[in-house]
Amino acid sequence: MAPELVPKIEEADFFRGKVSCLSSLVPVSNINWKLTKKQRKMFECTCFGRLLEMDELVFSSQTVHELLLREAKSPNTDEMWFKFRDNRIRFSIQEFCIVTGLNCSPYPSIDVDKTVKGLWFIDGLLNGDMNLNTLEDVFMNASTNDDLTMVKLALLYFLENVLLGREKGSTIDSEHILLADDLDQFNEYPWGRVCFEMTMKSLQNALKGRVQMLNDGNNKKSKQNWEIYSVGGFPWGFLVWAYEAIPSLGRKSAHKLGCALPRLFNWQTKRAPNLVELHKIFWQENLQAYTFLQPTPEEEQQCYFQPFIALGASKEQPTLIQDSATSASSPPYPDENEITDTMANKKSEKRKPPIEATVVLEESVVALKKCKRNHLPCRHQEISQEQGLASLPSTEAQNAIESTSPPPLPSVSTMASTLNSTPPKGIAQSPMASLEEAQAFFSELKPILDESLENLLQSSQATLDSPQDIFRAKCFLLQCLPLNFEVLMKPSLRDRLNSSLELLLKIDYFPSSIVDLVRSFQMKFLRDTCIYSNCQERVKRANKYKEDATALRKELAKSRNHFDQVMSDIQIKADMIEELTKKLEEQMKLKADLEEQAMALAKSSFTSKDDLARCVLNCKALEDKQDSEKLKADIDASWKEFKKQIADSL
Repeated sequence: MAPELVPKIEEADFFRGKVSCLSSLVPVSNINWKLTKKQRKMFECTCFGRLLEMDELVFSSQTVHELLLREAKSPNTDEMWFKFRDNRIRFSIQEFCIVTGLNCSPYPSIDVDKTVKGLWFIDGLLNGDMNLNTLEDVFMNASTNDDLTMVKLALLYFLENVLLGREKGSTIDSEHILLADDLDQFNEYPWGRVCFEMTMKSLQNALKGRVQMLNDGNNKKSKQNWEIYSVGGFPWGFLVWAYEAIPSLGRKSAHKLGCALPRLFNWQTKRAPNLVELHKIFWQENLQAYTFLQPTPEEEQQCYFQPFIALGASKEQPTLIQDSATSASSPPYPDENEITDTMANKKSEKRKPPIEATVVLEESVVALKKCKRNHLPCRHQEISQEQGLASLPSTEAQNAIESTSPPPLPSVSTMASTLNSTPPKGIAQSPMASLEEAQAFFSELKPILDESLENLLQSSQATLDSPQDIFRAKCFLLQCLPLNFEVLMKPSLRDRLNSSLELLLKIDYFPSSIVDLVRSFQMKFLRDTCIYSNCQERVKRANKYKEDATALRKELAKSRNHFDQVMSDIQIKADMIEELTKKLEEQMKLKADLEEQAMALAKSSFTSKDDLARCVLNCKALEDKQDSEKLKADIDASWKEFKKQIADSL
């Protein structure tokens, strides 16, 4: 029984907030891009291998904030309770394990040496600087050919950045490094518990003291009435848990892909809901919410859930309150429990009065005789929502199915080979080997369905079932015989086939010799359709990745051609620079020679100037003499000749 809950924050104190996620999904694409094909296969064999297949998710800041505002007080610090008016839902390590599929078993007693020196991928790659920034840079720039080392580095990179989201400058735990060096211990270590505890601690402390701080009149932030904060660990698991626990939130925020295990792979988000959309969901009167996430039979068989089986998982059934807005529509992929609940509701419906039932009985007998005479089911003008395909001939029914169904599915042989192969990791092996077994079952069922309808309806009177419902169930099963069996794997027809078999089983129509066979077929058929849907989604993803890879190869080839052209241009420029350098060296040498000649001429000019001065003095001394004029003329002539020589030299 869920405890009485007292909210941590009253509705009057609700405030707006913006949440940032410290866990990044970028490493998922980085690892897929960086590792070689062989290294990726090695990584897929580790405990984190399947997480590389996570689909596109968008972090919803407002969804996380609105959920945390509705957290209630709980004496157990290992779980969180949330209150939505009269609803209460729990987030614990069991829900986290169901969503993520991580190993959440108790901590083992491992003696780990705390000294990390001597590990090659630490000393050689991280250079002893153990923080998240260095780890990402080293992984993206690593060029080692050692496959095992690259896988170890990728595991550590994925663990620290995706599952244990923290600030970029945070230091890496040395114990994590040592465990990464021993892959056997690393794969057996309960990383799910480590991840859950970090996520839980971050979520529980996210809003602590913020209401008081906002209400403080001296606080500058009190005027804006909103807060900015971060959540660490793996909040993606918390978000997917919310989509599972509150179906209306899941329908509004994300798209459910199928029935894969773990449930993290079932969801894809393209956009985050806004605040108005969230308020419409969280403030509605009759909100649909599951108090606990209960494991399906397939999930109970998974290795990651075995610790909870051993410890005794919660046996409380989900508390469900159905809101009026969503009661008319069923989830796109109902599970077996929901189908059983639907049939139980039909059983409790009010039956028709005996007189009316007799009239329907007579009409049904006449109609069936006509059907058997024409070898076709009853013919009507239209297909009503209630009658379904039982009112049309086989060809028309198949056309009606295909006109409202998704694109054609693969052939039976293709599907059989798919189901015969080993299922993907995380999906339980189906007891039914292939769809051919189901077809054989229908062949065995045909002579029983061909029996008299009067006997069938007489056997139903003890349980007071509607003859019309029984008639429709039998007609629908007859209609299934000539149809392509693959068509019945669509969710709507799958559920109707299951309901028809359940109704005929309830009235003890089938011989006791095949009752177990019919019941076994029900469970096998439901499981096979879920597995087939999951395989189809995986094929779509693979085709998408193949198209992306082809586009990237084309872009890479184009970039390589451009790179080659740029390198050619660079080589031409380098040759030109080398030629210009040689010319410059020649010019510099010529300049040095000219400077040397100029210095020699300058010295010569100084000597000639001194000789001229002496000549002038001698000329003054001879002014009084008769030959002074002649001497001056000789000096002038000598000077002119000197200047001419200088000019010629220059």
